[in-house]
Amino acid sequence: WEAWLLRLAKRVDAEHRDLSLRAADMRAASPKYVPRNWMLLEAYEAAERGDFAPVRGFLGMLQRPYDEQPEFETAFFRTSPAWARNAG
Repeated sequence: WEAWLLRLAKRVDAEHRDLSLRAADMRAASPKYVPRNWMLLEAYEAAERGDFAPVRGFLGMLQRPYDEQPEFETAFFRTSPAWARNAG
């Protein structure tokens, strides 16, 4: 890990590229919001109970997964719950 990090730091320094442009490229290539299996399971289970709000939330969030969407932070930009980390 450390060797890779040092190689990356050298490469970044050698490119002499504005860091804000680099960050913008990274944001454009990597979505902020990524559906996880445990999130989908929560949405499926809610829908089975007749609550389609989580499914609608997913649809809204997935329309712009690369963008900052403060309205979806709590639901979709979080660590997995304990039950999902310990499953399987």
